[in-house]
Amino acid sequence: MTISIKIPKEFEEHFNMDKFKDSLERVRVDIQCNMENDKTIMAGLYELEVIKMLRDALIKSEVIGE
Repeated sequence: MTISIKIPKEFEEHFNMDKFKDSLERVRVDIQCNMENDKTIMAGLYELEVIKMLRDALIKSEVIGE
């Protein structure tokens, strides 16, 4: 599936720097650590998979216009 998203201007610099890789990785680690420490959270394995998919998709993304 191919989708097109518009990144708000205030996030363009972050997207261009690392395509949100670091931010998504921090979210993944937070979810995983809380699950491993039996903390009550709303996120679970599915959300971990979604974060990984988004991270990988954004890393491979291409800018097609402004």
